[in-house]
Amino acid sequence: MNIPPDISGIIPDSFKTETKKFGDALKATFSTPLASIFDIARNCNESIVLQFRSPITFDIIVTMENMINGQRIAQYKLDAQVNNQWMNVTLINGQTVGHKIVDRLTTPCTATAVRFRCQQSVVDPVYIRQFAVYKAVLPS
Repeated sequence: MNIPPDISGIIPDSFKTETKKFGDALKATFSTPLASIFDIARNCNESIVLQFRSPITFDIIVTMENMINGQRIAQYKLDAQVNNQWMNVTLINGQTVGHKIVDRLTTPCTATAVRFRCQQSVVDPVYIRQFAVYKAVLPS
């Protein structure tokens, strides 16, 4: 974040103010997911779908593996259901998940569901601790 002290060794008030705004935006973004599911075990070739009651707009997808069982996911894809069609929402095909991976979409997406597709795993099944979507709140 590059928040250097001034020559007296003190962090300037302007840096403190901006850092607080940034922290407040992070808390507002990640305090409550728009939708989430927990504790899922699937073989790598089986999708995990998070269905919404109505369309929601999101731009962040967080996936967490249950590390009690070890890191198993070696490659994955994320899709969104838009107008009853599945489409890949990340331009990057993810590699490992591990404790937590935060995938930020380049533009917000309005969808009725999101889907996690494991493309490769070290061993089956894979254990997902949490799969959730969020909408980023920008610093004020």
